[in-house]
Amino acid sequence: MTIAKKGILKTSALAAMGLTAIVGCASNGDTDDKFVSTCNAETINEMKELNASLNDAIYKKKVRWTPAGAKALQAELQEAINNCDPNTSATLIARAEKEVTTIKQREAEEEKKRLAQERAKKENQRYLEMAEKEWEQVKTYDNLSENQQELKNEGKTALNQDKGRKSYNILHSLNEELKNRVEEYVVKDGDTLWEIAASSQIYGNPWQWPAIHDENRNKIEDPNLIYPGQKLMIDKNAGQTELTVQARKNDLLQ
Repeated sequence: MTIAKKGILKTSALAAMGLTAIVGCASNGDTDDKFVSTCNAETINEMKELNASLNDAIYKKKVRWTPAGAKALQAELQEAINNCDPNTSATLIARAEKEVTTIKQREAEEEKKRLAQERAKKENQRYLEMAEKEWEQVKTYDNLSENQQELKNEGKTALNQDKGRKSYNILHSLNEELKNRVEEYVVKDGDTLWEIAASSQIYGNPWQWPAIHDENRNKIEDPNLIYPGQKLMIDKNAGQTELTVQARKNDLLQ
């Protein structure tokens, strides 16, 4: 005679894992009623499911940690399954369910961390691409102040170190500053650097012509030779040239 005994209910942690019950403990016809009742198939199946869950966590390495507790508990579960021990099964199941819940939490934490790292990597790459564009513009400017040169070097160093957001912020800010400092002037027929510098819209001081030359050395080989249509960059914040200083000393500036 086989006596059916209500097993311990599975917890939500087990149900969430969607595990299929493994074949339960079966008795032979010669086993007495007492043994059959203690070797309850549902309880044994529950322990087998928990054992399989722990085995999955241990050997498939879903999380980056050493589940020593899970290994020890797995051994106890296997022994209880083999012995059909009614005195320890309930306690073991409770402990195993708690361990499985811990594993699920660790898996969720690891996945959350992985996704965050993936997002950070993509964001950094996006900033690096923008920083590269900013650098291409920044490196075209000459005659930087000491502070501007330091920022330029700092931005380039951050870019070389793959620090996307930092390099972009530095280089973008410097670019905006330099853009506001410099404006474009298109050379007209008959223009000279002297006359351009003397214009009230530029410096209002012809002795400042070296500032225009310095800002455009990549375009002007000979300051006496400029051509209509040339686009010159004018540094609106250029400091006084040596010629201007001398002109002031000699009262050549009104």
